[in-house]
Amino acid sequence: MKHFGLHSIKHADKMPFSVYVQNALKRIDLNITPEDVSSPYINECLEHWKLVVIFYSLRLMIAPVIETLVLLDRLLFLYEKGCSCCLMPLFDPKISPRNQILIGVKPNIFKH
Repeated sequence: MKHFGLHSIKHADKMPFSVYVQNALKRIDLNITPEDVSSPYINECLEHWKLVVIFYSLRLMIAPVIETLVLLDRLLFLYEKGCSCCLMPLFDPKISPRNQILIGVKPNIFKH
């Protein structure tokens, strides 16, 4: 299946979930009945929506730290192998926090 964007739904917080699903999926040729989205399992999952928001927020906060640790680990590996290397910002971090590049120069193996 292709990725389809959902419609923005005004006042979604004031409507039942089954109505929200029907409105959000109008563009997609997918048959979802109100019974499909109002099962006991779905209702139980909907009770835990705040946990999903908390998890996602933590993931967004921790991801840059983990990515930096991975880059530093790669930098130290290259340094231990004798390469001259450094991390450099490639562009403005306001555009994307993934703006760092790792530049390494291999040691000259053909010394005269």
